[in-house]
Amino acid sequence: MLEARSLSVAYGPSVAVAAVSLALDPGKITGLAGESGSGKTTLALSLAGYPIPGSVVTGGRVLFGGRGLHGLSPRALRELWGPGIAYLPQDASTALNPALRISGQLLEALRAHGRPGSDAAELIERVGLRDPEVVLRRYPHELSGGEQQRVALALAIACDPDVLLLDEPTTGLDRVTQARVVGLVETLTRELQTATLLVSHDLPLLATVCDQLYVMYQGEIVEHGSAGDVLGNPKHPHTVALVEARPARSPRAAAQEAPILSVDGLRCAYGPAVVFDDISFALATRHALGVAGESGSGKTTLLRAIAGLIRPAGGEITLAGRPLTTDRSRADRQAIQIVFQNPDSTLNPRHTVMTALNRPLVLFRDDVPRAGRRDEAARTLERLELSARLLDRLPRELSAGQRQRVAIARALIARPQVLLCDEITSALDRSVQAVVIDLLSGLRSELAIVFVSHDRALLDDFTDEIVELDA
Repeated sequence: MLEARSLSVAYGPSVAVAAVSLALDPGKITGLAGESGSGKTTLALSLAGYPIPGSVVTGGRVLFGGRGLHGLSPRALRELWGPGIAYLPQDASTALNPALRISGQLLEALRAHGRPGSDAAELIERVGLRDPEVVLRRYPHELSGGEQQRVALALAIACDPDVLLLDEPTTGLDRVTQARVVGLVETLTRELQTATLLVSHDLPLLATVCDQLYVMYQGEIVEHGSAGDVLGNPKHPHTVALVEARPARSPRAAAQEAPILSVDGLRCAYGPAVVFDDISFALATRHALGVAGESGSGKTTLLRAIAGLIRPAGGEITLAGRPLTTDRSRADRQAIQIVFQNPDSTLNPRHTVMTALNRPLVLFRDDVPRAGRRDEAARTLERLELSARLLDRLPRELSAGQRQRVAIARALIARPQVLLCDEITSALDRSVQAVVIDLLSGLRSELAIVFVSHDRALLDDFTDEIVELDA
């Protein structure tokens, strides 16, 4: 149905995809794995015929039903996208228009390709969202990250495409919702004979649903075969590393000290809709608290309240025994830093990495002279295994995993006392996830961490105790 033949794509002198050949067959799910920055997203976008800004196809071609895609006019591509090829980006917010209600976005896609608008509610139900009529009336910012991801998936499958390209479609979803989404993709693929590409860093997930698996490393396909063979008997050293990668279990903290952060009877609501009520916990330095719960249960809202970004409807938050309000001092803002699940919504697309890291240095780090800020930024990146060469790049010139680590670096460079982490490893492959978790484990001697994740195994390994939120 869709085929790449010796496809090569470059960004200036940097080669992102190097002579890749890959075929997607009707009724089959093809997996694509690889570490952050290996070229997976560039390959997926190129398979859709999308002219990526700043990129050049330097060799090879992509064929859809025997027809070459690159060089087609914008009008021809618009007619093709939807019923022919559908692409779901890793960051759902880039697929959703913030100025339109969900109903308007689905209706626009359906009507553009002659589909009845009555299908909108059915699409919302197909991706496992409750109360479809309520969801359809909302704007994207009124949904959780997992809910946005499922709405974006609904957009992708709206026209029952021949080819479905899914870039990390389960990122940020709890296990129950993840299983529902994967089941939907599998059903769509088998029943409608869709040719599906599933990009993921979750190798166990790929092993359970994929018919064949490609492993990508530094722009090249280094291993290919049935999913069972590739994961059960990996041959390339990079595949072996991906299979074996796992964050080390963090040492448990010693006896409880005086809490640096306390939450007592916290209640948050959006208008009349109560998100959660009566949440209480205490957290000391060198301790990590896990927060679990289904998508939409209020995990992100809890972190935003602690960070002072929203006003709670009730309860109290204290830092080292001092009550906090949403009107916080410079020291209080430095003390509590948050890393959001989606770095694309928090990194200014027009600012370089250095500009992003310089902001907290200017605001909070009087100990770093102006002449030393670049060196401090470089050291912080290197702790996250990122090259100092990235300092002069824009977010769009980084992979999703690199952008997430830059967002983590921006929080850490402020030297906070409490670090709030909202699904910060969900977009990372297992090897990079291990790097980030090992780094945070090393920082626990100087930090208290609130760690939101849908990965219960990771929470069990990394945190001292877990708060479970009900949807």
